[in-house]
Amino acid sequence: MTERKSATPVSLPAEGTRLELDVADLGSHGQGVGRTDSGLVVMVPDGIPGDRVAARVSRRHRNRVDARLETLLRPSPDRVAPRCRHFGVCGGCSLQMQAPAAQRLFKARRLRELLHRQAGLGDVPVDEALAVGEAYGYRGRMAFTAGRTDGGRLAIGLHERGGKLLDLAECHLPHPRIMSILAVARAALAPDSSFKDLGDGPLRLDIRHSLAQDRVHLAIAWSGVPPAAVARRLEALAAAHPGLSIALGRAGEVRHLAGPDDSWEELAGVQVPLDPRVFLQTHPAGASVLYEKALDWLRPAAPGILLDLYAGVGVLARAGRRDFDGAVAVESSPTAIRQGRRATAKDPAIRFLQGEVRVVVASLVVVGRQFPAAAVNPPRGGLHARLPEQLADLGVTRIAYISCHPATLARDLARLDGAGYRTVSVTPFDLFPQTAEIEVLARLERERSAGPR
Repeated sequence: MTERKSATPVSLPAEGTRLELDVADLGSHGQGVGRTDSGLVVMVPDGIPGDRVAARVSRRHRNRVDARLETLLRPSPDRVAPRCRHFGVCGGCSLQMQAPAAQRLFKARRLRELLHRQAGLGDVPVDEALAVGEAYGYRGRMAFTAGRTDGGRLAIGLHERGGKLLDLAECHLPHPRIMSILAVARAALAPDSSFKDLGDGPLRLDIRHSLAQDRVHLAIAWSGVPPAAVARRLEALAAAHPGLSIALGRAGEVRHLAGPDDSWEELAGVQVPLDPRVFLQTHPAGASVLYEKALDWLRPAAPGILLDLYAGVGVLARAGRRDFDGAVAVESSPTAIRQGRRATAKDPAIRFLQGEVRVVVASLVVVGRQFPAAAVNPPRGGLHARLPEQLADLGVTRIAYISCHPATLARDLARLDGAGYRTVSVTPFDLFPQTAEIEVLARLERERSAGPR
């Protein structure tokens, strides 16, 4: 991402001003970035590098402006026709107009810039972004919002860029079975498209598809008590679609209603329940490749006990058991812990510890536990500030750090460097084509003789 400040102050044009400029880069959210002849930075959603555009100023900031693309004066050679009719309105995609190969180049370049500028790790090798699977139809999970239109009709979809609910006619990111189930669920919820018998109406539809079983799990969270008529129609829907399981209830209390109740997905050879209460990578095929690459890095540290932090249901702990003497998985979600323990009930060498990672790891340090390798897969906020030092105290020599947020990854790699961990290489995985999102695997090592921090 290149959003440099101008060396000298630039006067900002008024809103509505027409500007002509070349788009030279992409911002962190996939918006085009260009400069006027006077040096003014202009952010242009739907512009990509190589475009020459005319745009209207829509918002002014301290040292830049946002502008709405008005006319494409000269298209970039990387520009392609968006597949979806909602593109440009829906907030779900930002890069459908850019060729997939160019999207991957942008993501790898942005990651390199973050590591160099923010973490001071300019010598760390960053691979090209790895494509896994297809550019469309890759998502195994979609969460849709449901609501009432101004005319009282049922709308189900995603949100527009401005925040308004968009009633989806199509979406090409999820597996096709997800969209087919959404269509029949819409009809079952409101046969005449109205809220006539929906009570307070549904809030959220979480649809997950299992590649391993070719099953679909539909969970509907209601704002109040789901009407009996709706429950009956959903039961009939499950009966008419073998392999479809349905859960229904108030938000936070969704329970199995109909269909099979043992649906699961396979990640890196490990079975994971299709449970809306538990985190599951939205790109199952890509996640399996990512997890196997992480385990490839950790494997030379075996034997010993593998430490799996932010473990979820313990996919890496369970898959890593093939090479290590055992594993300790740390996770804060009670549901994920229960499911992980249930899946490993016959293997006492895998232990699940429930609690905040920073608290549990501190207790492991106090009792003197040692682990040769650790997998860490934190949420977007990244690692707790003391965790790098704690990992060193635990004797960890190899770390596989899986990140969904390059900026916090860059911060954490700098902190790990301060604790004696050298970043050996970083691989970006393009698990979210058509968006600016990216998943990253960082490989780190520390010599046992590195000494105290």
